[in-house]
Amino acid sequence: MKENESRLGVLISQAIADFQQIVRDQMELAALELKKSAKRLLRSSVSLIAALFLLSLAVLLLIVSAGFGLSALGIPTWLAFLILAGVFILVAGLLLLIAARSASKITGPTRAADATQKTVNQVSASLGRARR
Repeated sequence: MKENESRLGVLISQAIADFQQIVRDQMELAALELKKSAKRLLRSSVSLIAALFLLSLAVLLLIVSAGFGLSALGIPTWLAFLILAGVFILVAGLLLLIAARSASKITGPTRAADATQKTVNQVSASLGRARR
């Protein structure tokens, strides 16, 4: 009987060591993948920032053109730019409301937490059965 308990203890120890090694290997793999993804993300971010900067300059030129276009229609220049500013303030307010509504629906990673808890419970139950 003692020999069986000894073998069971060795098997449990080995299973725990194997499980720990699997977790370490998965963490190492994830770190390598994240490092590779981070480099790609950096390259993409630089290109995106440059494109957004150029796009913002183009939008600024369009706004100035619209202001002078309204002025050419007979509206005083100061009023034309004031109208454009008011329109942009209204659009910004609308976008802020949409952002606030979307942000209020954000939740944490509940499925991942549930899956992790389920795994922990299963491992605990298996270890409890193995000790009996």
